[in-house]
Order: sequence, then structure tokens, then C-alpha cells
Amino acid sequence: AYVQSVTTDSDGKIIATARGFGDSAIDGKVLTLVPLINNAPAVSATDMGEAVTSWRCGSPGDGTTLPLRYLPNSCQGS
Repeated sequence: AYVQSVTTDSDGKIIATARGFGDSAIDGKVLTLVPLINNAPAVSATDMGEAVTSWRCGSPGDGTTLPLRYLPNSCQGS
């Protein structure tokens, strides 16, 4: 009910768009989750078959447009 869409890019980044909150600060905004391998973003051209070691969630540099104040502490660019 609160997710307009979920897509992934070729490197495994997950892009979720919010909806249904009735708040323009949230609706239509994007949250990103980036797979990391040894603390670096995964790149499909060189990392295929490698295990994802962690995720970075909510970083504006990755395309997140949802204001950080609406994200849990565990999902604020780390």
C-alpha cells in the first residue's frame, strides 16, 4: 500500500518509490539500497558470483530522495 514501485539496476541497486502517505515530503520519493562487496558498491561487470557482504541504505549519493528524517537510523546512508 505504501510502495509505488520497486526496480533494480544492472548492479543490483534496489530503488523503491513511496506512495500513499498523503505527505508530499514522502509520496513519490525514492529509497535506494546498494549491495556492497567489501565496503564497495557491487559492479556486475566485475563482481558476478561474489557474495554481497553488506548493504548501504538511504544514501542521497545513490539516488535516495526520501528525507533522512523519515528513515530508521540503520538506513541513513550506511
